[in-house]
Amino acid sequence: MSMVLLIDSTMSKVLAKMHRVRSLFLAMVMLPAFSTSTGLNTCEQHVEVCSLVEELKARVYSILALGGPCQHEELDGAVNEVFNFKEMARFILGTHWKAATSEQRQRFTENYEQHIRNLYVMQLKRHANHKMKIMSVRRKGGDFYSLRVRLMNPEQRDDFVILEFHVTRSDSGLKIDDIKFNNSVSIAISQRSVVDSLIQKRGIEGAIERFAKTTPSFERCSELSARHGDEQRQAADESK
Repeated sequence: MSMVLLIDSTMSKVLAKMHRVRSLFLAMVMLPAFSTSTGLNTCEQHVEVCSLVEELKARVYSILALGGPCQHEELDGAVNEVFNFKEMARFILGTHWKAATSEQRQRFTENYEQHIRNLYVMQLKRHANHKMKIMSVRRKGGDFYSLRVRLMNPEQRDDFVILEFHVTRSDSGLKIDDIKFNNSVSIAISQRSVVDSLIQKRGIEGAIERFAKTTPSFERCSELSARHGDEQRQAADESK
């Protein structure tokens, strides 16, 4: 089996419960408010951390509700703003980071970053209509936070998944570094293991080439507009 397909299947398997439901309206009206209970592990004490995740979910709803040809690009932008993909790429490259040249690091980061962004966009679209409840948020030392949420299918209450967002504060603000599923499966750690196996077999250059070849691309809105304009001009010329 292709190592990159295995990476994709890892993401899909841990989110197998998160099926798309039919009613966007149901999910939107059930968006959770911040917890009003007291204590150290609630959104009342960590409003900014909770806002990061809730605003992402609300933005995804809005993008999908509006639809249109720019949907994937807008979701890609939403994900890129809140996930620290460059640090993810460095962590996932693991011990190979030191062995790689600066040029290899840059190319690996660029290709892997687009690969993982596409995976997150796919999963956001898949479970966009699930009801989200923030269960707890903890500061785990320094500028590191752990936020646990429950995503539930509003039509099937026993169809749910627990996500734990690992959030870090840096000079650029709060960013998501990793997500753990059902208290066990970490995306970053599982992918680090798979990427290490890929590099052991193919080398760093082979891994870079594989991500470059297998990561799907999408046409950006500016390209769509330019192509549409060219088609209109061509049609006008042909009608003369």
